[in-house]
Amino acid sequence: MASCAPSLFTALIHTEMGAWNAVESALSEAGNALTLGRFLVLRTVRDTPACRIQEVAASQGITLGGPRASWIASTETGSCTAPRVSTTGAQ
Repeated sequence: MASCAPSLFTALIHTEMGAWNAVESALSEAGNALTLGRFLVLRTVRDTPACRIQEVAASQGITLGGPRASWIASTETGSCTAPRVSTTGAQ
């Protein structure tokens, strides 16, 4: 039974990817400029009063992170100093 688990997991992942791709294709063929991911985020924003990035992350099952995460958190405390991010790769 243990040897079946990896193949079952792989089958589930492929099925999910196939379903996601089918929805993306249907949206595209219908002339909708939104991807499914963007639609789901916008739906969360619409349905959540005073929606914050934390609610969006929770609804999508993702975490906050990256160089802008500290800036986003600082805006909630009133300290709105955006970090300097180099576009050339130099520090």
